Amino acid sequence: MKHNLTKGRMDDFFILRMGKTPPRDNSDYWLNGTNNWVAISDMGKSKYISATSECITDKGIADCNMVPVPTNTVIMSFKLSIGKTAITSKPIFTNEAIMSFLPKTEFADNILVDYIYYYLLGHRWGGTGKKAVMGVTLNKASLSATPFSFPSLADQKQAIAELNKINETIEDCRELLRNLDALAQSLFYDFFGDPVTNPKGFIQNKLKEVAIVKIGPFGSLLHKEDYINGGTPLVNPVHMLNGYVKIDKDFSIDDDKKELLSSYLLRTNDIVFGRRGDIGRCALITAEEDGFLCGTGSLFVRFYTQINSLFALWCFMQPSVKKFLIDKAKGATMLNINCGIVESIPLILPPLELQEKFAERIEQIEAQKKVVESTIAELQTLLDSRMDYWFN
Repeated sequence: MKHNLTKGRMDDFFILRMGKTPPRDNSDYWLNGTNNWVAISDMGKSKYISATSECITDKGIADCNMVPVPTNTVIMSFKLSIGKTAITSKPIFTNEAIMSFLPKTEFADNILVDYIYYYLLGHRWGGTGKKAVMGVTLNKASLSATPFSFPSLADQKQAIAELNKINETIEDCRELLRNLDALAQSLFYDFFGDPVTNPKGFIQNKLKEVAIVKIGPFGSLLHKEDYINGGTPLVNPVHMLNGYVKIDKDFSIDDDKKELLSSYLLRTNDIVFGRRGDIGRCALITAEEDGFLCGTGSLFVRFYTQINSLFALWCFMQPSVKKFLIDKAKGATMLNINCGIVESIPLILPPLELQEKFAERIEQIEAQKKVVESTIAELQTLLDSRMDYWFN
Protein backbone atom coordinates (compact mmCIF):
# COMPACT_ATOMS: atom_id res chain seq x y z
CA MET A 1 0.00 0.00 0.00
CA LYS A 2 1.98 2.95 -1.22
CA HIS A 3 -0.60 5.55 -2.30
CA ASN A 4 -3.71 7.36 -1.01
CA LEU A 5 -2.95 6.38 2.57
CA THR A 6 -4.38 7.87 5.73
CA LYS A 7 -1.44 7.90 8.14
CA GLY A 8 -0.97 8.39 11.86
CA ARG A 9 -0.21 6.59 15.11
CA MET A 10 -2.05 3.58 16.48
CA ASP A 11 -3.73 5.70 19.15
CA ASP A 12 -5.02 8.10 16.50
CA PHE A 13 -7.26 5.36 15.18
CA PHE A 14 -7.69 2.84 18.00
CA ILE A 15 -8.52 2.52 21.66
CA LEU A 16 -5.85 0.15 22.96
CA ARG A 17 -7.00 -2.03 25.86
CA MET A 18 -4.95 -4.53 27.87
CA GLY A 19 -6.38 -7.58 29.56
CA LYS A 20 -5.91 -8.82 33.14
CA THR A 21 -5.10 -12.00 35.03
CA PRO A 22 -7.16 -12.70 38.16
CA PRO A 23 -4.96 -13.72 41.14
CA ARG A 24 -3.99 -17.36 40.78
CA ASP A 25 -4.15 -18.03 44.51
CA ASN A 26 -7.91 -17.45 44.61
CA SER A 27 -9.64 -20.59 43.36
CA ASP A 28 -12.97 -18.73 43.26
CA TYR A 29 -11.62 -16.91 40.21
CA TRP A 30 -10.63 -20.05 38.29
CA LEU A 31 -12.33 -23.21 39.50
CA ASN A 32 -15.15 -24.24 37.13
CA GLY A 33 -14.85 -20.96 35.23
CA THR A 34 -16.95 -20.62 32.07
CA ASN A 35 -15.58 -17.38 30.56
CA ASN A 36 -12.86 -17.91 27.96
CA TRP A 37 -9.58 -16.21 28.91
CA VAL A 38 -6.83 -15.89 26.29
CA ALA A 39 -3.15 -16.45 27.09
CA ILE A 40 -0.31 -16.17 24.56
CA SER A 41 -0.19 -19.97 24.30
CA ASP A 42 -3.74 -19.93 22.91
CA MET A 43 -2.74 -17.69 20.02
CA GLY A 44 -1.01 -18.31 16.70
CA LYS A 45 -3.07 -21.42 15.91
CA SER A 46 -5.77 -19.84 13.77
CA LYS A 47 -6.94 -16.51 12.40
CA TYR A 48 -9.99 -16.58 14.68
CA ILE A 49 -10.10 -17.35 18.38
CA SER A 50 -12.93 -18.48 20.63
CA ALA A 51 -11.61 -21.51 22.54
CA THR A 52 -8.97 -21.18 25.27
CA SER A 53 -7.07 -23.54 27.55
CA GLU A 54 -8.33 -21.74 30.67
CA CYS A 55 -11.55 -20.05 31.74
CA ILE A 56 -12.32 -17.61 34.54
CA THR A 57 -15.39 -17.27 36.76
CA ASP A 58 -17.99 -14.51 36.91
CA LYS A 59 -16.65 -13.63 40.36
CA GLY A 60 -13.14 -13.19 38.96
CA ILE A 61 -14.50 -10.85 36.30
CA ALA A 62 -16.49 -8.79 38.79
CA ASP A 63 -13.84 -8.54 41.51
CA CYS A 64 -11.06 -7.65 39.05
CA ASN A 65 -13.18 -5.21 37.01
CA MET A 66 -12.49 -7.08 33.80
CA VAL A 67 -14.02 -5.96 30.51
CA PRO A 68 -14.65 -8.43 27.67
CA VAL A 69 -13.14 -7.96 24.25
CA PRO A 70 -16.06 -7.64 21.80
CA THR A 71 -16.68 -10.05 18.95
CA ASN A 72 -14.81 -9.25 15.72
CA THR A 73 -11.94 -7.41 17.43
CA VAL A 74 -8.26 -7.84 16.62
CA ILE A 75 -6.03 -8.85 19.54
CA MET A 76 -2.23 -9.15 19.58
CA SER A 77 0.42 -10.36 22.02
CA PHE A 78 2.84 -7.55 22.88
CA LYS A 79 5.01 -9.07 25.62
CA LEU A 80 7.37 -12.06 25.65
CA SER A 81 6.27 -13.25 22.21
CA ILE A 82 5.27 -10.25 20.11
CA GLY A 83 3.03 -10.37 17.08
CA LYS A 84 0.73 -13.34 17.66
CA THR A 85 -2.50 -12.00 16.24
CA ALA A 86 -6.13 -13.16 16.09
CA ILE A 87 -9.69 -11.97 15.57
CA THR A 88 -12.22 -12.72 18.30
CA SER A 89 -15.23 -14.73 17.13
CA LYS A 90 -17.09 -14.22 20.43
CA PRO A 91 -16.82 -11.91 23.47
CA ILE A 92 -13.70 -13.01 25.31
CA PHE A 93 -11.22 -11.99 28.03
CA THR A 94 -7.42 -11.78 27.73
CA ASN A 95 -4.39 -11.55 29.97
CA GLU A 96 -2.21 -8.46 30.40
CA ALA A 97 0.26 -9.53 27.68
CA ILE A 98 -2.41 -9.14 25.00
CA MET A 99 -3.71 -5.87 23.56
CA SER A 100 -7.10 -5.29 21.95
CA PHE A 101 -7.38 -2.85 19.03
CA LEU A 102 -10.80 -1.19 19.14
CA PRO A 103 -11.34 1.25 16.23
CA LYS A 104 -12.47 4.69 17.37
CA THR A 105 -16.04 5.50 16.40
CA GLU A 106 -15.05 7.98 13.68
CA PHE A 107 -12.90 5.33 11.92
CA ALA A 108 -15.00 2.21 12.53
CA ASP A 109 -16.47 2.29 9.02
CA ASN A 110 -13.18 3.13 7.31
CA ILE A 111 -10.91 0.33 8.54
CA LEU A 112 -11.82 -3.30 7.90
CA VAL A 113 -11.13 -5.80 10.69
CA ASP A 114 -9.24 -8.17 8.37
CA TYR A 115 -7.03 -5.29 7.25
CA ILE A 116 -6.10 -4.55 10.90
CA TYR A 117 -5.36 -8.25 11.43
CA TYR A 118 -2.98 -8.52 8.47
CA TYR A 119 -1.36 -5.15 9.18
CA LEU A 120 -0.42 -6.23 12.71
CA LEU A 121 0.53 -9.74 11.61
CA GLY A 122 2.84 -8.37 8.92
CA HIS A 123 4.44 -5.60 10.97
CA ARG A 124 8.19 -5.92 11.61
CA TRP A 125 8.09 -5.87 15.39
CA GLY A 126 11.43 -5.40 17.08
CA GLY A 127 12.95 -3.99 13.89
CA THR A 128 13.25 -7.44 12.30
CA GLY A 129 11.55 -9.31 9.52
CA LYS A 130 10.09 -11.77 12.01
CA LYS A 131 6.38 -11.64 12.65
CA ALA A 132 6.56 -12.97 16.23
CA VAL A 133 9.61 -11.94 18.20
CA MET A 134 10.84 -13.65 21.36
CA GLY A 135 12.68 -11.54 23.92
CA VAL A 136 11.40 -8.14 22.70
CA THR A 137 8.84 -6.38 24.88
CA LEU A 138 6.56 -3.48 23.98
CA ASN A 139 4.36 -1.50 26.34
CA LYS A 140 1.16 0.42 25.83
CA ALA A 141 2.99 3.71 25.24
CA SER A 142 5.33 2.35 22.56
CA LEU A 143 2.53 0.41 20.92
CA SER A 144 0.33 3.52 20.89
CA ALA A 145 3.08 5.42 19.06
CA THR A 146 3.53 2.71 16.41
CA PRO A 147 2.72 4.01 12.90
CA PHE A 148 -0.51 2.87 11.27
CA SER A 149 -1.86 3.66 7.82
CA PHE A 150 -4.76 2.53 5.69
CA PRO A 151 -5.92 3.06 2.08
CA SER A 152 -9.40 3.19 0.57
CA LEU A 153 -11.87 0.42 1.34
CA ALA A 154 -11.45 -0.87 -2.23
CA ASP A 155 -7.69 -1.24 -1.77
CA GLN A 156 -8.16 -2.83 1.65
CA LYS A 157 -10.52 -5.40 0.12
CA GLN A 158 -8.03 -6.18 -2.64
CA ALA A 159 -5.26 -6.86 -0.12
CA ILE A 160 -7.56 -8.90 2.11
CA ALA A 161 -8.81 -11.05 -0.77
CA GLU A 162 -5.27 -12.07 -1.75
CA LEU A 163 -4.05 -12.66 1.79
CA ASN A 164 -7.19 -14.54 2.79
CA LYS A 165 -6.70 -16.96 -0.09
CA ILE A 166 -3.22 -17.87 1.13
CA ASN A 167 -4.29 -17.91 4.78
CA GLU A 168 -7.27 -20.18 4.08
CA THR A 169 -4.96 -22.71 2.44
CA ILE A 170 -2.73 -22.57 5.53
CA GLU A 171 -5.80 -23.13 7.71
CA ASP A 172 -6.76 -26.17 5.61
CA CYS A 173 -3.29 -27.61 6.18
CA ARG A 174 -3.54 -26.93 9.91
CA GLU A 175 -6.87 -28.72 9.99
CA LEU A 176 -5.21 -31.69 8.31
CA LEU A 177 -2.56 -31.66 11.05
CA ARG A 178 -5.30 -31.62 13.70
CA ASN A 179 -6.95 -34.60 12.01
CA LEU A 180 -3.66 -36.50 11.98
CA ASP A 181 -3.17 -35.72 15.68
CA ALA A 182 -6.70 -36.97 16.38
CA LEU A 183 -5.94 -40.17 14.46
CA ALA A 184 -2.80 -40.74 16.54
CA GLN A 185 -4.73 -40.18 19.77
CA SER A 186 -7.44 -42.59 18.65
CA LEU A 187 -4.80 -45.21 17.86
CA PHE A 188 -3.35 -44.92 21.35
CA TYR A 189 -6.72 -45.57 22.99
CA ASP A 190 -7.43 -48.45 20.59
CA PHE A 191 -4.11 -50.07 21.48
CA PHE A 192 -3.86 -49.34 25.19
CA GLY A 193 -6.85 -47.48 26.67
CA ASP A 194 -6.26 -44.91 29.40
CA PRO A 195 -2.76 -45.38 30.91
CA VAL A 196 -3.82 -44.37 34.44
CA THR A 197 -7.06 -46.35 34.87
CA ASN A 198 -5.58 -49.19 32.72
CA PRO A 199 -8.89 -50.73 31.49
CA LYS A 200 -7.05 -53.37 29.42
CA GLY A 201 -5.31 -54.75 32.50
CA PHE A 202 -1.67 -54.40 31.42
CA ILE A 203 1.14 -54.74 33.96
CA GLN A 204 1.48 -51.33 35.62
CA ASN A 205 4.46 -50.00 37.60
CA LYS A 206 5.45 -46.70 39.08
CA LEU A 207 7.92 -44.99 36.77
CA LYS A 208 10.75 -45.23 39.33
CA GLU A 209 10.66 -49.03 38.96
CA VAL A 210 11.68 -48.88 35.29
CA ALA A 211 13.58 -45.58 34.91
CA ILE A 212 15.78 -43.03 36.62
CA VAL A 213 14.52 -39.46 36.90
CA LYS A 214 16.98 -36.58 37.19
CA ILE A 215 16.44 -32.86 37.53
CA GLY A 216 18.39 -30.37 35.40
CA PRO A 217 21.22 -28.19 36.77
CA PHE A 218 20.14 -25.40 39.07
CA GLY A 219 21.47 -22.92 41.62
CA SER A 220 25.09 -21.96 41.00
CA LEU A 221 25.64 -24.57 38.28
CA LEU A 222 24.20 -22.54 35.42
CA HIS A 223 23.53 -18.82 35.03
CA LYS A 224 22.09 -16.67 32.24
CA GLU A 225 25.58 -15.28 31.56
CA ASP A 226 26.70 -18.81 30.67
CA TYR A 227 24.45 -18.82 27.59
CA ILE A 228 26.07 -18.36 24.19
CA ASN A 229 24.93 -18.60 20.58
CA GLY A 230 25.75 -21.69 18.55
CA GLY A 231 27.05 -23.98 21.30
CA THR A 232 25.43 -27.08 22.80
CA PRO A 233 21.70 -26.26 23.11
CA LEU A 234 19.69 -26.44 26.32
CA VAL A 235 16.28 -28.08 26.47
CA ASN A 236 13.89 -26.04 28.60
CA PRO A 237 10.06 -26.22 28.69
CA VAL A 238 9.73 -23.55 25.99
CA HIS A 239 11.59 -25.90 23.61
CA MET A 240 9.11 -28.78 24.07
CA LEU A 241 6.43 -28.63 21.37
CA ASN A 242 4.00 -31.42 20.53
CA GLY A 243 6.25 -34.08 22.02
CA TYR A 244 9.44 -33.02 20.24
CA VAL A 245 12.27 -30.55 20.80
CA LYS A 246 12.47 -27.23 18.90
CA ILE A 247 15.79 -25.66 19.79
CA ASP A 248 16.76 -21.98 20.08
CA LYS A 249 20.48 -21.64 19.28
CA ASP A 250 20.70 -18.57 21.55
CA PHE A 251 20.19 -20.85 24.56
CA SER A 252 23.36 -22.92 24.44
CA ILE A 253 26.62 -23.45 26.34
CA ASP A 254 30.30 -23.70 25.40
CA ASP A 255 32.42 -26.86 25.53
CA ASP A 256 33.92 -26.09 28.96
CA LYS A 257 30.50 -25.70 30.57
CA LYS A 258 29.30 -28.79 28.73
CA GLU A 259 32.11 -30.88 30.23
CA LEU A 260 31.39 -29.48 33.69
CA LEU A 261 27.69 -30.41 33.36
CA SER A 262 28.23 -33.72 31.54
CA SER A 263 26.00 -35.64 33.96
CA TYR A 264 23.05 -33.56 32.73
CA LEU A 265 23.53 -34.31 29.03
CA LEU A 266 20.59 -35.97 27.32
CA ARG A 267 20.70 -39.21 25.36
CA THR A 268 18.61 -40.58 22.53
CA ASN A 269 15.32 -42.01 23.87
CA ASP A 270 15.35 -39.92 27.06
CA ILE A 271 12.14 -38.04 27.76
CA VAL A 272 12.30 -34.49 29.17
CA PHE A 273 9.57 -32.84 31.25
CA GLY A 274 8.98 -29.19 32.03
CA ARG A 275 9.19 -28.72 35.81
CA ARG A 276 7.02 -25.64 36.14
CA GLY A 277 4.29 -23.66 34.44
CA ASP A 278 2.61 -25.83 31.81
CA ILE A 279 2.64 -29.05 33.83
CA GLY A 280 2.71 -32.16 31.65
CA ARG A 281 4.75 -30.65 28.84
CA CYS A 282 7.27 -33.25 27.68
CA ALA A 283 9.33 -34.28 24.66
CA LEU A 284 11.27 -37.23 23.27
CA ILE A 285 15.01 -36.86 22.71
CA THR A 286 15.86 -38.19 19.25
CA ALA A 287 19.29 -38.82 17.72
CA GLU A 288 19.32 -35.17 16.58
CA GLU A 289 19.24 -33.94 20.19
CA ASP A 290 21.65 -36.53 21.62
CA GLY A 291 24.18 -34.68 23.79
CA PHE A 292 22.02 -31.60 24.36
CA LEU A 293 21.82 -30.27 27.95
CA CYS A 294 18.80 -30.71 30.21
CA GLY A 295 17.87 -27.12 31.10
CA THR A 296 17.30 -25.66 34.54
CA GLY A 297 13.53 -25.72 34.08
CA SER A 298 13.45 -29.38 33.08
CA LEU A 299 13.99 -32.89 34.33
CA PHE A 300 14.55 -36.07 32.36
CA VAL A 301 13.56 -39.74 32.40
CA ARG A 302 15.99 -42.45 31.30
CA PHE A 303 14.70 -46.02 31.08
CA TYR A 304 16.83 -48.91 32.29
CA THR A 305 14.40 -51.62 31.15
CA GLN A 306 13.32 -52.41 27.59
CA ILE A 307 10.55 -49.93 26.78
CA ASN A 308 9.77 -48.20 23.50
CA SER A 309 10.34 -44.51 24.26
CA LEU A 310 7.83 -43.28 21.67
CA PHE A 311 5.16 -45.43 23.34
CA ALA A 312 6.21 -44.03 26.75
CA LEU A 313 6.05 -40.46 25.42
CA TRP A 314 2.47 -41.03 24.31
CA CYS A 315 1.61 -42.41 27.73
CA PHE A 316 2.99 -39.27 29.35
CA MET A 317 1.11 -36.97 26.93
CA GLN A 318 -2.30 -38.40 27.84
CA PRO A 319 -4.74 -36.06 29.66
CA SER A 320 -5.05 -38.46 32.59
CA VAL A 321 -1.28 -38.37 33.21
CA LYS A 322 -1.26 -34.57 32.96
CA LYS A 323 -4.08 -34.46 35.54
CA PHE A 324 -2.12 -36.87 37.75
CA LEU A 325 0.86 -34.49 37.69
CA ILE A 326 -1.22 -31.34 38.23
CA ASP A 327 -2.97 -32.91 41.23
CA LYS A 328 0.42 -33.64 42.84
CA ALA A 329 2.19 -30.43 41.76
CA LYS A 330 3.45 -27.93 44.32
CA GLY A 331 3.32 -24.14 44.45
CA ALA A 332 0.71 -21.44 45.03
CA THR A 333 1.63 -18.92 42.33
CA MET A 334 3.22 -21.31 39.80
CA LEU A 335 2.78 -25.07 39.84
CA ASN A 336 5.94 -27.15 39.70
CA ILE A 337 6.85 -30.82 39.83
CA ASN A 338 9.88 -32.65 41.19
CA CYS A 339 11.62 -35.99 40.67
CA GLY A 340 9.50 -37.72 43.31
CA ILE A 341 6.26 -36.70 41.62
CA VAL A 342 7.44 -37.88 38.21
CA GLU A 343 8.78 -41.11 39.69
CA SER A 344 5.27 -41.86 40.99
CA ILE A 345 3.63 -41.74 37.53
CA PRO A 346 1.82 -45.05 36.89
CA LEU A 347 3.18 -46.54 33.65
CA ILE A 348 1.49 -49.41 31.85
CA LEU A 349 3.80 -52.06 30.38
CA PRO A 350 2.13 -53.80 27.42
CA PRO A 351 4.13 -56.44 25.51
CA LEU A 352 7.10 -54.82 23.75
CA GLU A 353 5.85 -56.10 20.40
CA LEU A 354 2.60 -54.14 20.88
CA GLN A 355 4.50 -51.01 21.93
CA GLU A 356 6.64 -51.20 18.80
CA LYS A 357 3.65 -51.81 16.53
CA PHE A 358 2.03 -48.65 17.92
CA ALA A 359 5.29 -46.69 17.55
CA GLU A 360 5.55 -47.74 13.90
CA ARG A 361 2.06 -46.40 13.20
CA ILE A 362 2.89 -43.13 14.97
CA GLU A 363 6.08 -42.73 12.93
CA GLN A 364 4.02 -43.09 9.75
CA ILE A 365 1.66 -40.37 10.94
CA GLU A 366 4.59 -38.12 11.92
CA ALA A 367 6.06 -38.55 8.42
CA GLN A 368 2.75 -37.35 6.93
CA LYS A 369 2.73 -34.41 9.34
CA LYS A 370 6.21 -33.34 8.23
CA VAL A 371 5.04 -33.10 4.62
CA VAL A 372 2.08 -30.94 5.67
CA GLU A 373 4.29 -28.79 7.94
CA SER A 374 6.68 -28.22 5.03
CA THR A 375 3.77 -27.05 2.89
CA ILE A 376 2.65 -24.69 5.67
CA ALA A 377 6.18 -23.25 5.92
CA GLU A 378 6.23 -22.55 2.17
CA LEU A 379 2.79 -20.93 2.30
CA GLN A 380 3.80 -18.85 5.33
CA THR A 381 6.82 -17.56 3.42
CA LEU A 382 4.51 -16.55 0.58
CA LEU A 383 2.08 -14.89 3.02
CA ASP A 384 4.94 -12.95 4.66
CA SER A 385 6.16 -11.80 1.26
CA ARG A 386 2.73 -10.55 0.21
CA MET A 387 2.19 -8.80 3.55
CA ASP A 388 5.54 -7.04 3.01
CA TYR A 389 4.26 -5.91 -0.38
CA TRP A 390 0.99 -4.56 0.97
CA PHE A 391 2.15 -3.03 4.24
CA ASN A 392 5.92 -2.44 4.27
